[in-house]
Amino acid sequence: RYNLICYKYAPRLAAATCWGIRDADSCNPVATFVATSAQQSLLGRSSFQAESRFAPGARAYLYDDGEGRTVAAVWTFDTSLDYGRAAGETMTLGWTGSDIEVFDMMGNRAEAKADGGALRLPLSNFPFYLRVPAAKGDALLEAINSCEMTGRQDVSLGFDVKPLSLKKIRVTVVNPLSRAFKGSLSFFGNA
Repeated sequence: RYNLICYKYAPRLAAATCWGIRDADSCNPVATFVATSAQQSLLGRSSFQAESRFAPGARAYLYDDGEGRTVAAVWTFDTSLDYGRAAGETMTLGWTGSDIEVFDMMGNRAEAKADGGALRLPLSNFPFYLRVPAAKGDALLEAINSCEMTGRQDVSLGFDVKPLSLKKIRVTVVNPLSRAFKGSLSFFGNA
């Protein structure tokens, strides 16, 4: 994930280093090198296009790979997954056609079968990559933004409450996700 952020801000970065950070991947240098090599293969000459926050804690960064394709790096972050206290989620992407390629974090091509217009993908702390022709980049972003999630039910909304008087408050609700909030809110019995 660290490298994906560097790719996102690449035009503004002269150098990046993570001093003193020890992550789980650093215990296995071969895996780290393979994953970094896979990222380089997929994103080496890329330029950042868009970000999607399609679920709480989940991200997708979309890049133009410089070779006429759009590549999306997709992941979530939940420490309970790292410690085995939670099961991963499934992301169901609305996609028809065979023009999408799926790669795991190590660069291995995974089978991508859209079953009735639905592509089911496991979502974890380890990113996977989706690659489509550049002409389908906007459609991929829309499919990610409108995907269905299973395994997680939490809602991510921010609230700013400002007292206006002894009997009045102003509540501002902020949705940090790239998709519309589905549900309803009520305050003191008022919707």
